[in-house]
Amino acid sequence: MNNQKILKQAIERAVKNGYKGIPNYINVKVLFCEGIFLQDEKEEYTVYLGHKNDVIFDHEFAKAFWGEEPKHWVDEKGCGHQEDYYPLTHWQYHLQQLVLATDRLEYLEQFLLLKEDK
Repeated sequence: MNNQKILKQAIERAVKNGYKGIPNYINVKVLFCEGIFLQDEKEEYTVYLGHKNDVIFDHEFAKAFWGEEPKHWVDEKGCGHQEDYYPLTHWQYHLQQLVLATDRLEYLEQFLLLKEDK
């Protein structure tokens, strides 16, 4: 999948799951130069949404894309005692991993492919 398609599908998935960062009456059309532009259905006007990182690192985007269920337990102090662990939700964990990823769109793509396989 190319970067435009990954970003478009990730945004569409987040919008479908309740992300309000993009007006739902506008079709997402990623015109790539590291930025995201939206066009209406008739392509009569274009709106600049922002740099791709403005969207993919947005907490509301992450909540809609990955979900808010508690999933991961993180060792806060490195001691390994039960009281040293705290839960992260899916979106918090994956947002941290996204920050660390070498290729951020590739990181998002793996979740789009998992969804398609089901």
